[in-house]
Amino acid sequence: MIKKLKILGFVVALSFIYILNYATLKTSISKCLPLIKNSEQFYAEINGQKYPKIIPSFFNASINFDCLNSNLNKPKLILLWNEYGPWVDWKYGLGKYEPFQKRKCPVYNCEITKDKTRLDESDLVLVHMRGDYSKLPLKRSYKTRMVFLITESPIHSKEFHPHLNGLFNQTATFNLDSDYSPFYYSNIGFKWELNEQFDETRNYLEGKTKLAAILATNCHAHSKRIEYIQEMQKYSNQIDILGGCGKSCNISGENRFLSKLCREKISKEYKFLLAFENSMCKDYITEKLFDTLVFDIVPVVLGYGPYDQFIPRSAYINALDFKSPQHLVEYLIYLEKNSTAYNEYFKWKKYIKKTDNEYKQFCDMCIKLNLENFYGIQKSQVNDLETFWGYKKNCLTPQIENGIFNFIPINYTHKCTIC
Repeated sequence: MIKKLKILGFVVALSFIYILNYATLKTSISKCLPLIKNSEQFYAEINGQKYPKIIPSFFNASINFDCLNSNLNKPKLILLWNEYGPWVDWKYGLGKYEPFQKRKCPVYNCEITKDKTRLDESDLVLVHMRGDYSKLPLKRSYKTRMVFLITESPIHSKEFHPHLNGLFNQTATFNLDSDYSPFYYSNIGFKWELNEQFDETRNYLEGKTKLAAILATNCHAHSKRIEYIQEMQKYSNQIDILGGCGKSCNISGENRFLSKLCREKISKEYKFLLAFENSMCKDYITEKLFDTLVFDIVPVVLGYGPYDQFIPRSAYINALDFKSPQHLVEYLIYLEKNSTAYNEYFKWKKYIKKTDNEYKQFCDMCIKLNLENFYGIQKSQVNDLETFWGYKKNCLTPQIENGIFNFIPINYTHKCTIC
């Protein structure tokens, strides 16, 4: 009898422990909420506009990153289907967790592989559309999504055959309509946050002796940016072309022309950095702008992207706002002679802080994939690649006449009214 009671007591104890553990587990799961209610996201009011207008996933204060990392025994799998230039690991790394942890991505519950035998267990299959995509998998599991990925503009892309329509489920491009867009495409990033060290009394013109410069290696860009700057040089001898298309930056070391040190040097000597894109395509904004923002220099942009979605209108000068390169130069000369007006372009920096974290599209992918544990698989189809990515429908081309640059749709000959 005593033996039976002991056994019964043991069973009851085990049952109690099981119930207690189950209750604890259930409580733990219920506490793991992917979104934080009433989260306080930092915003700044600048010229009547609220910034940031666009919040990348990795800076979104409403996401509970610890919750998304709580199921490490089931990491999301990202398959690299083809090559990305000479980099086998796409310059990010292969393996579980480490590639994301190394870059301080707030969610690291993911794995990157090149093993195509793992196709059906993959969540994303990344296809670099400037690589060899001739042998794409037509059949795959429901959760496996094909991602159309390209980091250049449509001008530098192939014309994609209609048979690719409907094959891809998601996109990773500069287009803001993409599922994964490389916000703040730069190795030198910034975060919207109150900067207590910002000096509102500083004169940013002090110590600068030259007017403007560009860093460029592509000397025959479709945007005709070098020709535009050469036209500017007719009205000032203080405008320089640096890099592979012009003078040396006189910085020693690897990749000296486009290095951080070169940009830093320019920011100390010049009043303006010409952040001119090589292509005039929809949403195409690259590191030429974002690398500039952490330095004390005013960017002058030439592109077809929505700049004011990322930074306030008072943070940059848009060449398209001027009738000609001559008129742009005249305005830059006015600013260099008027410190009050020039310093207005730095007021917004009271609300940003520099961050060295290398947040890339992979980080955004990992966050969104882990959110699917709570909200289900996000799947769609890209049915018309020509409309989404074709250069004829997404890019402008320059027409130059008597020193005036008009950027018009490639399909048309009339002047672009939005320019």
